[in-house]
Amino acid sequence: MDLPPELAKFGPGIGGALLAAMTKIKEGLRIVLVQFVMGSIPIIVLQGVIEWLAHKVDVPDTLVGFGVGLVSVAVATKLLETVQALEFARPFNAFIERWTGAKAPPQDEVPKP
Repeated sequence: MDLPPELAKFGPGIGGALLAAMTKIKEGLRIVLVQFVMGSIPIIVLQGVIEWLAHKVDVPDTLVGFGVGLVSVAVATKLLETVQALEFARPFNAFIERWTGAKAPPQDEVPKP
């Protein structure tokens, strides 16, 4: 079965996001799912940028897409950790803990600016 060309160009990036998200499998399937979804969104949104960058550095766009998938999961993970550590996020931490199973950092360990 062949994928339409419009969908096939997202494959390597989605694969990179899935590979990066699977590194958190010990933390639970919901965490993997959230990170995968958050890592896949930039692949779809930035497809034009991926193609432009691949043309500029003269590498296949599949390789650039895979790399963007890996990096986007790392950025999404760090963003979620940072938001959970902020003072105004306390009301949301209970929801995040319930839905994803990820424990929020204790507020006494959060560095003060």
